Amino acid sequence: MMRPILFLVFLFSVKEIFSIEKVDLYLKWKHSFQFAGYYAALEKGFFKSEGLDVTFHEKNMEWTTVEKTLEGTGKYGISDSSIVLDYLKDRPVIILSSIFQHSPLVLATRYEDKIFGPLELKGKRIMYQKDVDDAVLHAMFDSVGLHDNDFYHVSHSYKNEDLINKTVDAISIYTTAQPFYFNKINFPIYMISPSNYGIDLYGDTLFTTTREIEQHPQRAEAFRRASIKGWYYALSNPEEICKLIKEKYDQNLDIEQLLFEAKETAKVIRQDITPIGYTHPGRLEKISNIYVHKYKLKHKNVQNILFDQYLINKNASFLNRFKIIGILAFILLILFLLVMLFNKKLQEEVAAKTTEIVELQKSKDLFFANLTHELRTPLNAIIGGVSFLKDTYLDEIQKDHLELIDFSSNILLDIVNDILDFSKLQKNKIELSINRIELRNLIQNIYLNQKILADNKNLKFELISDLNEEFWVNIDYTRLTQVLNNLISNAIKFTTIGKVIINFKHEFSEEGDRLYFEIKDSGKGIDESKIKTLFKPYVQEDNSIINNYGGTGLGLAISKQIIELMNGQMEVKNNEEGGACFSFSIPVSISSSQNNLQDDVNIELSLDDLKMLKVLVVEDNPINCKVIRQYLENLSISPKIVNNGLEAIENLEKNEFDIILMDKFMPVLDGPATTKKIRTHQDKKIAHTYIIGLSANWKNGFDEECKDLQMNASLTKPLTKEELKKALQRYFTYTKEKSAA
Repeated sequence: MMRPILFLVFLFSVKEIFSIEKVDLYLKWKHSFQFAGYYAALEKGFFKSEGLDVTFHEKNMEWTTVEKTLEGTGKYGISDSSIVLDYLKDRPVIILSSIFQHSPLVLATRYEDKIFGPLELKGKRIMYQKDVDDAVLHAMFDSVGLHDNDFYHVSHSYKNEDLINKTVDAISIYTTAQPFYFNKINFPIYMISPSNYGIDLYGDTLFTTTREIEQHPQRAEAFRRASIKGWYYALSNPEEICKLIKEKYDQNLDIEQLLFEAKETAKVIRQDITPIGYTHPGRLEKISNIYVHKYKLKHKNVQNILFDQYLINKNASFLNRFKIIGILAFILLILFLLVMLFNKKLQEEVAAKTTEIVELQKSKDLFFANLTHELRTPLNAIIGGVSFLKDTYLDEIQKDHLELIDFSSNILLDIVNDILDFSKLQKNKIELSINRIELRNLIQNIYLNQKILADNKNLKFELISDLNEEFWVNIDYTRLTQVLNNLISNAIKFTTIGKVIINFKHEFSEEGDRLYFEIKDSGKGIDESKIKTLFKPYVQEDNSIINNYGGTGLGLAISKQIIELMNGQMEVKNNEEGGACFSFSIPVSISSSQNNLQDDVNIELSLDDLKMLKVLVVEDNPINCKVIRQYLENLSISPKIVNNGLEAIENLEKNEFDIILMDKFMPVLDGPATTKKIRTHQDKKIAHTYIIGLSANWKNGFDEECKDLQMNASLTKPLTKEELKKALQRYFTYTKEKSAA
């Protein structure tokens, strides 16, 4: 009885493994390196290994890729940002992968005409494909105030000669292809790039239909998987694929031009920064907003155009592949065995995918760690150098230049901090550090610091508080300060004339004490349609915000997440008299005691006290070494500096030190590994040496990672003289408490 059953199971498995499905891919242009990944997937057997037999269809001017793809199942196409317009017009399209992370589309003008910007195109003839890959152009036009009626649109002829013969004044081209042609005939052109105006949208995008996803979700996933694998291969072997394209797809192609296209294509895919095929919903939202605004279309949730999101919405499941057609025990048994076999395969795929995701997250974490480390190292030198120069004689011109450097370096530091904070918040790695603080003094200090910015703009700047005496609370004062500074500086930045008012009050109810803050300004206010997306990361109210004010688009997102981490709520609305109003409330516990106010104890440090300190600095970067040495020497301390953990341990075993400043990333033996060796050293005096962690990834005071490593304190790069002095204060407090104990 079992033999026939097993034989049927075997036949079903063989059919599943060896069945080949025919599918069609419609290209958006003629054969070129623009589609190299798909050629590689076919020629290297990536499609075949997924059970796919793929046929390529070169672009025909009589149809569009969307029209052909919508004709039935088994159809796939290459589009661009305009696929979002098709979605907004209710066409059943689904994005599988965004291959070109940056659009290569630019406008080319004759260099002799001296047309170097979009505003100079007023009254000119511009040739481009309307409603096809034009989002990036219209976003650029909108950013400078150029409207459709300001120029003459000419339908694209796809002939470079139209620019050369002066039939038109500007023509849309791909930076990956046409520049080679113009260079070859020695015809000078100028390229007006949307990226120079802050416009960065997707280019070539792989898509299919909702019908294909509903009926063949696994085939769509297999097609995407093989295509991405093909792109990785093509970019790693450009010469081989260029030769293949010429020999097999178009023998008239110039191999030199193909190699040029391969090099430029790699620049718009940027696999060194983003995994090939990744699509960010926020960028799709920007594309959607461009088309919604231009054509007065109804706004739709653009995330639903993504393959993975569509499957979630439709509650797709692999079980839908099987339909029970009877209740006979014999059929049920076969289905049970098939499910068991498939389940095993699925578990293996899930395990492999999980490993891949974990590795990808590790790579991302390492990238952010290295990025902040590399950015903070030169910032450490700049901020330190500014600090040293302030203590020297300077004339008025030198002081002005120094203030400019100081201001700019602090802006850059804020951007780096935003990136690092957002990364940590995304991974839930930010923890609150609760301290007892005097709230009235904290708010007053924030007010006085921000008043300098308000006075520079001649704004009325007022603090209204119901605190008439000292008010001690338990709270993370660093994060509260960060949020208040962010909201207040934003209010000042966006207010040209008028006032900025800070309202604070302490509220008490049956649910407990709460702090309520409100920051009101008389600025330009906020578009009501943008309020819902204002706290999303990377999102600005409109493109002019970046152009006029700069910023990362992360500040408000970070502030809102911090307030929610404090179990509070943040809101935004427009004032009746004009301007914006940001408010938040957070629960707080009142402290009746002034003992152990903060971890910084006010100790007067004499030069004799400092001069006696023996400090070992473990740091491999020569710039950081120089800055730290200068800070310490200004405090009358002569440090010993070594370049790695191994040298540190050797010096500890030969000499006695009071404090170790320990860098995190070092060759030979890094900071965490060195700290573990010190804490487990057989010499108890060495094992109990006071260690201060020093890294761009650790916070001032006592970072959680430093606490886990049994360090005593931590400092953030770029280092400031004030924070270093506070760290020395903590050391003296530590030794004083240790002696008392």
